Amino acid sequence: MKTAVDEEKQKQQLLLAKKEVLAKRIKKESAGNKINAVKIREIVPEASETTSMAIAEFMGNNQAKVDANNFIERLRNEEPDIFNNKVELDKRIFEERKRLSDIHEGSDFYQSGVLQGFDAVISQNNSAWTAQRAQFQLGEAKKYMYGEVYRNLQINGAKAFEKGGAIDQLDNKNKRVSPLNNAEMKKQIVDATIELAINNKDTDILTKLPKKYWSGETASRLQDTTNKINKLKLSEFTAQKTALAHKRKENLRDSKNEIMKNHLEGNPSVLDKKDPNYFELVAYQINIQNNALIPKSKSVAVATKLESSILTNASEGGSMSSVHSSLDNDASESDVIDHILSRTDLHPTEKTALIAKVPTLFEGANLVFSPQVNKNYELGIKEEMGEFMKSAFAGANKALGIRTQSVVKNVYYNTIRQEVKAYIETENEIPKGAKFLNIIEKADKKAGDSLKRFVLEAGGILNEPVTNL
Repeated sequence: MKTAVDEEKQKQQLLLAKKEVLAKRIKKESAGNKINAVKIREIVPEASETTSMAIAEFMGNNQAKVDANNFIERLRNEEPDIFNNKVELDKRIFEERKRLSDIHEGSDFYQSGVLQGFDAVISQNNSAWTAQRAQFQLGEAKKYMYGEVYRNLQINGAKAFEKGGAIDQLDNKNKRVSPLNNAEMKKQIVDATIELAINNKDTDILTKLPKKYWSGETASRLQDTTNKINKLKLSEFTAQKTALAHKRKENLRDSKNEIMKNHLEGNPSVLDKKDPNYFELVAYQINIQNNALIPKSKSVAVATKLESSILTNASEGGSMSSVHSSLDNDASESDVIDHILSRTDLHPTEKTALIAKVPTLFEGANLVFSPQVNKNYELGIKEEMGEFMKSAFAGANKALGIRTQSVVKNVYYNTIRQEVKAYIETENEIPKGAKFLNIIEKADKKAGDSLKRFVLEAGGILNEPVTNL
């Protein structure tokens, strides 16, 4: 038979078994006030003093775990580096523990639970923090070793590798005090040597690296680095040569222009014998004098043809080799100017005028085949031709249909080219805005007239053959 004591004991055990549910109720009914064993007995009068103390401790423990995790998360977000410094971290933990203890001063067993819960969370994280600090210290040791090797090599060069030299001294010192093992220290020495060699483009320092610092991959790494540096040196040498050649070409072009200008103005050209282009300039001076004997009409005809050819082919994707076989299809303005300067069938007057026009001719060429011009052709004349090609006339005469497309298209683009060329000749600039729209309208009209003549010819109304206008 159960005694009253047994029944009370069982009652308290049942209350403790429901402590989580009771904790929620107590927290809600305490309305933010401090929680202690006395307060708990007020809310749960059936709880004994011992049970109230246990519940208070349980509640404090749970709340502290939340607070401790929030504290750690705040440190991670605001002071992530503090986990690499044990002294500073311990200081912050002590301060936070004291803060929580002070807040719950007088809350007897609740305060005790708070401190137990806080300590438990900190203890759970200590191993991870210790491992993190070890990794950080290892990384710092690598940086230090790497930096010291690099610095000593920068100051002493290959002498730093001599027996008993700066690198040996550093290696011996670190073996005593550094957390790095032997393989890690060797790697820092090799890495720093390779980095210095690349930065200084110095393959010689690689050959001086003592083999006692090598590992299995060192030989191949040193060879790869040597190849990389040699390739870089070759690239820089080639770039320098290209730049010098380009500069010489520019100087040559300027000097030729100066000789031609002096000739036209009747002034003598004084050539510097130290100029690397001296002999070529002497020959050019003679050529200019000979060019001056070219008949004016012949020179003008050549210049006119050359101007038209540049305007036709200088657009993107054009065929500059059609201007002259010595030019590549992607020839630049400078290449064209050099070509004009080298011509022996142009008088200096025409050369000078044509050279001045080259930039504008390049602009004009891109204008002739601009998206605006092409789109206007596609949406206008080409659509009209499409209707003609569907007609019985074109169908009965396939050759006539094919010829129609070719001739009408040529009329359109040739008109634009001729009008742009004429505008450049009179205005020394490309047509823009309304002036260019007028040219497109004129090309539209001429191409349209050409198409109408084909329609009439196909119908037998016009007996005269259509020409490529």
